[in-house]
Amino acid sequence: MKNYLITLLSVIVLISCASENEQKVLDQIATIYHAEVAYSKGFHTNKNRKSITNFTIKVSDCKMLDTMKFSQASTNMARIAYHNFTEKEKKKYDEINVQFIKDKDTSFFSYDKNLLNRIDKKAATAIAFSENLKNHNFSKLDKLIDKKYIKRTSFGSDMKKYIISLEKNRGKISGYQLYKIGKTRDNNAKIDMIRYVGELQFSNGVKTAYFVNINILEGKDKIVGYKLD
Repeated sequence: MKNYLITLLSVIVLISCASENEQKVLDQIATIYHAEVAYSKGFHTNKNRKSITNFTIKVSDCKMLDTMKFSQASTNMARIAYHNFTEKEKKKYDEINVQFIKDKDTSFFSYDKNLLNRIDKKAATAIAFSENLKNHNFSKLDKLIDKKYIKRTSFGSDMKKYIISLEKNRGKISGYQLYKIGKTRDNNAKIDMIRYVGELQFSNGVKTAYFVNINILEGKDKIVGYKLD
């Protein structure tokens, strides 16, 4: 999840149309980030002469990115694409790239599909957390947390009290959306985590930021930290 420049032996941009499903993915990203979104397909040959195929999401005219790190937003954009690609499309592309174009400046991030697979699996926990808050399934929250790090025996019931108190002034939770994904670390617990950042949307128009942290280790997919304003 870092910006880098690859020394290429060869780079080819393929001129081909997006599939119907790929276009739906691009439209979804455009809607979530209120941006213009285009794409390209191509491949490059690495130093071992292995052909690496890629799908590049090109983002422009996005005011939301003035207030958030593009490196974190681009990770979520790549995850959205990977999550919604068909199995055939997932096999077709080795990388999903995200390019942000603003004026004369360009930022570029590239994500290996194996990394995206891990990020997407852990995102399922963040989405389940959000979905259960929205639907008031508070008892299911207890199964999502790692009790080694969140040492509360009444997590679900505590969240119920908190959400209901918020909804008294803001109306019911009408939706949620993840926007950013980044890496963070708890130095006290000595644990590296992936942070999923989003917002809860209430029926009176109020939006509340939140995040959940999930252990970065493969197979460790429970919540180890969170914040809900």
